[in-house]
Parts: sequence; C-alpha cells; structure tokens
Amino acid sequence: IEQAISEIQGKEFAQQGARPIGPEERLGGLEIQQVVQRLSRVTERPGLPSRAYLYTDDDPNAAALADGRIYLSTGMVHYLVRRGGRPDELAYIVGHELAHTVAQHLVKQTRRHNQQQLLMTAVTLGTMALTRGASANVQQAGQWALDAAGVLEDVANSGYSQEHEFEADQLGIRYVIRAGYNP
Repeated sequence: IEQAISEIQGKEFAQQGARPIGPEERLGGLEIQQVVQRLSRVTERPGLPSRAYLYTDDDPNAAALADGRIYLSTGMVHYLVRRGGRPDELAYIVGHELAHTVAQHLVKQTRRHNQQQLLMTAVTLGTMALTRGASANVQQAGQWALDAAGVLEDVANSGYSQEHEFEADQLGIRYVIRAGYNP
C-alpha cells in the first residue's frame, strides 16, 4: 500500500518539477538531505529510506509520502532562509513530515477512504431501492440525503485529521530532540 500510494503522489510532485536534493547540496545554506538522514535514523522506522525532494511552489509547504520521500517547496526553503536558515527549524518541519510516514497516516487515511467509499455505495444503492417508484418529493429527499453524505465524505477526506497532525507534532519534537536539534 505504501508503494502504491507513493507512486501516485510522487507523479503529482513530478508534474510540479520535483527533483531530488543532493546529499551535499546546500539550499540557502541548509543541508536539507543531511537533516533528513539524521532525523530518519532516530525514528521508529530507521531502515525506511528517506530522501528529500524540492518542488516549485511559492507557498511554504512540506509533505511526506508513505515510502519515506520528503518534499519541500521552494517557498518553504525561502521562508526558512528569510528566518535565518536555522537547521533546528528545518529539523522540526522534516521531523513532522517523517512522523506522518512513520505513523503511516497516508495508509490509514487511504484505508478509511476505501471504507467510506463502500459505505457510500451501500447508501446510494439503498436510497435508489427505497425511492424507486416513489413520489417526486421522496425521490428529491433521497437525492438530498445522497448529496449531504457526499459533502460529509469530502470533508472527512480533506487532508490529515487533527489527530494525525497532533501525533505528527509530538513525534516530530521527539525526533528533533533525539537527533540533537534544539526543539
């Protein structure tokens, strides 16, 4: 599952011009790949190959794929450089993203999404069966119920849950400390 999810998302980043950051490459004075390696060694999955990538986007953002790839936007690098280019700040961002990978948040989110799709299929089929041959008002009510369920599904699938973000924050701080950065 980790590889399948990562392949799909990796293609999306590739379309944004993502490229690997070299092991000795410095961006704005930051040795990003070295920070990634140092942090990945202190996670609960130290054998997971972690690699940093840079993609073009002015918004400061970072993301992690299930297979250990960490993506930083050019906007994030510029943001960090404007703040002084402190490795400790980069370490927290990378630690947070690694935590999503280590805790398998993408895998859990995908499984939840698949379960929701099955439930939506059951709701759709049930609504169709109940409203077949019914009055126009009953059919309209059935359509509203389906629309409402679809909106709820979209909200549930938009990004990580607050629980996952909180867990990534906690684990990220743990990794920062274990790796010897200033939390």
